[in-house]
Amino acid sequence: TCDNLTQPVCFDELLVHRQVGPWLRRMSSEGDLDRKFFPEMADARRFQRRAADVLELPKCPPVYKRLTITLAVRRDALGYSNWAEIIAKVTGLVSSREPWFLEVWEPKAESLAAQAKRLACTDLLVAGAGSHMTNMIFLPPRAGVIFTARCGCRQNSGFVRQTAEELGLRWWDVLEDCAEGQNSPITCAQGCQHSGTCASSDGDADVSADFEKNWKNPIGRALDDMRVWNNTRGGMWIRNQSLLA
Repeated sequence: TCDNLTQPVCFDELLVHRQVGPWLRRMSSEGDLDRKFFPEMADARRFQRRAADVLELPKCPPVYKRLTITLAVRRDALGYSNWAEIIAKVTGLVSSREPWFLEVWEPKAESLAAQAKRLACTDLLVAGAGSHMTNMIFLPPRAGVIFTARCGCRQNSGFVRQTAEELGLRWWDVLEDCAEGQNSPITCAQGCQHSGTCASSDGDADVSADFEKNWKNPIGRALDDMRVWNNTRGGMWIRNQSLLA
């Protein structure tokens, strides 16, 4: 396969994880296949232990001293145009909820190793569709995810929800950002892979998120509930948890 590369590629480290799957047969029918990164929880934990060793992932502060919410920022056409407002309002939510701290993450600006180190100490990840979501495999077992869906794409979280379950994460939710009377610029369809979005990421974002209507309650709820769960080391990912608007 290396002969097919048009240009040489250099890596600081190469981490190889034997993946059992990603398509496993759940039933006898040949057409019924289940896509998985990790068939069992033990596979996920082995990968995380190996990644922590090879990538020299940091030791995170105790949860009673610091909980980190990481906000992933996309500035292309699949993101939002009012990130300054979103960041400021998330900062406001975090400031009144110790021991939470906010980290702003722009995936394109970081190497894979840097992203792994960031997510290894993330307790709550707030992010939308994109290949960067694959790196949630580096989240600690106590972490949670809020998937931010563009208008019309609420049910198209792709591999993200599946991966959250495989990792045994403690929190899962989806928020859909639709303004009053807004027509979605993105077409979602079952045939779309990964993120479920069919729009191009070319160009800059031209859609503003309605934070007060669509973001404030889901994020506030997770900050409150996960603060209790993490301090007591109790609770697990709720598989039948209702999704918030």
